[in-house]
Amino acid sequence: MFKFNTRIILILLPFLIFACSSSPDVMDTAIDKQRAMDAQYKQAQEESKAKADAEAKAKADADAKAKSDADAKAKPTIKIINLSTKYTTSELKALVDLAESKIKDRKSNIIGIQYDVGAATGKPIKDMPFDQHKVLISKDQIESTLSTIRKFLEEDECVKSREPEESNRQEYINFEMGRFREWLENGADATTQVQACDTTRVVFNGSPTEQSYEDSMTTWVHEFYHAFQLDIALEPPKIDSWCDDEGRDKSGWFIEAAADYFTSYVWAEYKPTGLTGFDRILKYGLQSFNETGPGLYDGGIARTGAAALLLLVERGAIKHVDIIDGTLFHKCERVSVYHDDNPEVKIAKSSWSEIQYVYGKYSFKPSVLK
Repeated sequence: MFKFNTRIILILLPFLIFACSSSPDVMDTAIDKQRAMDAQYKQAQEESKAKADAEAKAKADADAKAKSDADAKAKPTIKIINLSTKYTTSELKALVDLAESKIKDRKSNIIGIQYDVGAATGKPIKDMPFDQHKVLISKDQIESTLSTIRKFLEEDECVKSREPEESNRQEYINFEMGRFREWLENGADATTQVQACDTTRVVFNGSPTEQSYEDSMTTWVHEFYHAFQLDIALEPPKIDSWCDDEGRDKSGWFIEAAADYFTSYVWAEYKPTGLTGFDRILKYGLQSFNETGPGLYDGGIARTGAAALLLLVERGAIKHVDIIDGTLFHKCERVSVYHDDNPEVKIAKSSWSEIQYVYGKYSFKPSVLK
C-alpha cells in the first residue's frame, strides 16, 4: 500500500509542480478583478450616498425656505417711512424694534410715517386735534408716501376681508387717503395711529422742528403702542358686545395711560439716564399735579393716567407685565374689569397725584398703598 501511494505521488508530482508554478498569475488576476469590483462597488455606494445626501439637503433647504416664507407671510409686518431730516431711520427702527420685542402675540400690520413740520400757522386741521404748520417735505415726498400707504392698504388681507367688494374697498381707502393727504399737505402735527382695520394700523408722527428729541421719540413709541393694542380696533361680534364704541370712549384714559406707561419703561431702557420707568411716570405725574392740580382729566391724560395705572400696579390690582406685553388689551379688560365702578380704579383715579419726592426718590405716599 505504501509503495502504491509513492508511485502515484511520483506520477502526479510534475503536474502539481506545474500547477503551483502557474497559480500566482492566475490568483493575482482574480485578486485584481476582485479589487476592481470592490472599488467599483465602493464608488457606487459613495455616489449613491452622495446623491441621497444631496437630495436630502435639497429637500431640507426647500422645506426650510417654505417654512421661512410661511412664517414671513404669517408674521405681522412693520414698515417705516422716514421723511425727517432730524431723526435717522436707524434710531426710529431701533426704538420700534425694542418696543415690539416686549409685545406678546402681536397681530397688527403697521406702517409708520415720521416727518418734520415747521412753525405753526395758527390754523387747525378740520375735525382733528391737529394744527397746521409750515410744510417741510416736498410734493414728491408727499406723493411717494401716499402711494406707499395706499399700496399697503390695498394689499392688506384684513382690509380685503373688511371690504370684500372692490368698489367699496376703494371707496374706504380713498376716504382714509384723503385724510392722510390733508395732514401731509398742511403740515399737521399729527401724532396718532389710525385703525384702518382690526389688525391694520397707520402711525403718524409729525414732529415740530423745535420739539425735543425725547418728546419726538417718546411720542413715536407711544403711538406704536396704540398700534399694538389689539382690542381697541375690535368690534362686536369679534369681541363681546360691551366692548363697543361707548365702552371705548369710557376707557379712553386707560388706553392713553397704558401707552404712556409702556413708553416710560421702553425709553428708560433705550436711553438710560438714571431714571427708571417707574421714576419717569412719577416725575411727570408730579409735574402734571403741580401744573394743573389733582384732576385726572385736567392735565395731559396720558401722564396723569400713567400715574393712576402705576398706582393700580403698586396696589396689586394690575400686573406690570400685562401692560408691557400688551396682553391687557386682548380681551377688553379695560371695560369688563377696570371700569369706573371698580373700587381699585376709583382709588387710582382719585389718588394718582399722591406722589412724593424724598431724598432723591419718587414714590407714592404710604397712605395710598396697601
